Amino acid sequence: AQGAPLIIDIEALYPTPFGPASPSRSATATIVFRILEDAAISVRLFNVLGQALVLLHEGYYPAGSHSFTYTPGIDFQSGTYFLALAASDRVRWVRILYLR
Repeated sequence: AQGAPLIIDIEALYPTPFGPASPSRSATATIVFRILEDAAISVRLFNVLGQALVLLHEGYYPAGSHSFTYTPGIDFQSGTYFLALAASDRVRWVRILYLR
């Protein structure tokens, strides 16, 4: 909407925790996000030290809900990570857990 504040939200991240495939979990995480106006977004993964590890996704999206999947590489370690969804000058952070 013209003149409305840009609102971003991570609607879902599943499964959590995620890690290598097993009977109780998937190797792939699905991230669902929502924006209330058209915007360029980027999604990055950070470690607990605040270091950016990988750019998971970026692109220009129309307003609405969108999703993508992420499968970590073989060298991904168990632990707590932070997912940052950025659009314009706003960032939404979510803590995620990866178990090997």
